[in-house]
Amino acid sequence: MKLLIFAVANNWNKKVQKKELFINLDSEENIPWKLSVDFNKSQHLFYEKIKTDYMIESYICSCSHKEFIIKHSTENIDYICEQCGNDVFFNANDAWNHTDRFLSQNTTLKLFYVHDITHTDLYITSYYFINIPRFIDFLKEKIIFSYMPIYSLSLSNDGDLYEDYHLEYNEDIFNSLNFSLSKYLYDNDCFNIPKDDNKEKTLDKAIFFLKNKHLKNSDFYYWKDISSLTEEETSLNSALMKISSFPKSKLIKKSIYQNYINQLDDNSKYNPTFIEVFTNSFEDINILAKLLQLSVIYSTDNNTSKDGLNALLHLLKQHYKEKQILNFFNSIESHWNEYLFRDTMNEFYFAQEIIQDTFKKVSCSIESIHDEFVRCSQAERFNQMLNQTLEYTSDELKTCMKIKKYEVKLPHTGKELFVWSERLHNCLSGYFEAIKNKETMVYGFFKEDTLVFAAEIENQTITQASAKYNNELTDEQQDILTKWYTRFLIIQSYIRG
Repeated sequence: MKLLIFAVANNWNKKVQKKELFINLDSEENIPWKLSVDFNKSQHLFYEKIKTDYMIESYICSCSHKEFIIKHSTENIDYICEQCGNDVFFNANDAWNHTDRFLSQNTTLKLFYVHDITHTDLYITSYYFINIPRFIDFLKEKIIFSYMPIYSLSLSNDGDLYEDYHLEYNEDIFNSLNFSLSKYLYDNDCFNIPKDDNKEKTLDKAIFFLKNKHLKNSDFYYWKDISSLTEEETSLNSALMKISSFPKSKLIKKSIYQNYINQLDDNSKYNPTFIEVFTNSFEDINILAKLLQLSVIYSTDNNTSKDGLNALLHLLKQHYKEKQILNFFNSIESHWNEYLFRDTMNEFYFAQEIIQDTFKKVSCSIESIHDEFVRCSQAERFNQMLNQTLEYTSDELKTCMKIKKYEVKLPHTGKELFVWSERLHNCLSGYFEAIKNKETMVYGFFKEDTLVFAAEIENQTITQASAKYNNELTDEQQDILTKWYTRFLIIQSYIRG
């Protein structure tokens, strides 16, 4: 280490021959830094005894050479390392005072990250730091480094998540911070989050319980709807009894709990909507118990609301007995009718008042009720779709092609989709808004210019395909669909590059 007063240093620098220099910046130990501090605030022999307007300017070179220079605050130094001839030094003061600007101006600087986690009563924060000079201990001739957070992820004890970053957002880094924060959170039993020893411990799960502190069992994370659970300390058993209106029958209590276990085992989710509506709608205990033993209606990926399901049951009970309504839900139990139930509810939501006013009693099965709802709503759908168009990108149109004797098409107008629906005698017209909003795609398969079946594609996956009257495809039609879908995936792969 060499101490120079600026007047001497300036003359000495002129005698040093500059050299070509390659600086390896793989860690903070070989990044050349410059740091300036107020002489009056640094530890030295006269600390707090005299006041000056001098600065201490320190240099730590990539070759490990250190230099301390006392200078006037208005003077500039063109410093060159006497050991290696390096004249490139990164300004630590700029890094601390203007972090974003410093990093954006020094994009070639390869920073070495250090990870740490801090924990208080209010926050847990996972950081990635860089080590940068911060203070000078002039008395001991030391440059003291401190950690500057570049990326941080903080979780509050109220479940709020905060991201902060001084470089371009980096998903991999935040995934790493997320993982380390989650691990620390659960390993140290922070914030009194319910334990879930047998399942994955995630930050989303922690946030859920921090925002719902009244829920005391880890299983509540898997509930599709917790709106019925009020702000009080709620155990699993009390919650199940509450949503089912505290049944007195042991048979119903047992059926409710078994239904809950079955849903978690089958779907890894619990949907309480049907339980809540059923237990408040059916008087016959034996029929209610049989409804609770069903499986498909609880696993359907439907948006059935409590209000919608209550309205549907109110309509059905005007025309059918409870035993017949049980048969309606029994008829949904096949996998195919799972989609039919979703379509039935969509028709009901679309034209509920019209259906209630024009409904004609039919057989109480999902197929018959669905078709009756479609009949009731068709006129309204036609009026809404008549003058509307559907637009597709050039890439989407590439998936229309000929397969043997079949031609695959996309509908281009609301009227065209309505005609398809009429020819197949199903509710294709009910998909108009979803198609228009790019939520799904419907393809028609024509043979000799006649529509023979249609297929729905959502997220590049066939969600359903059916012929007339929602019948299953023939072997020939299934073969055509498979061949087309293979080509469809090839086209999608090519488009994605």
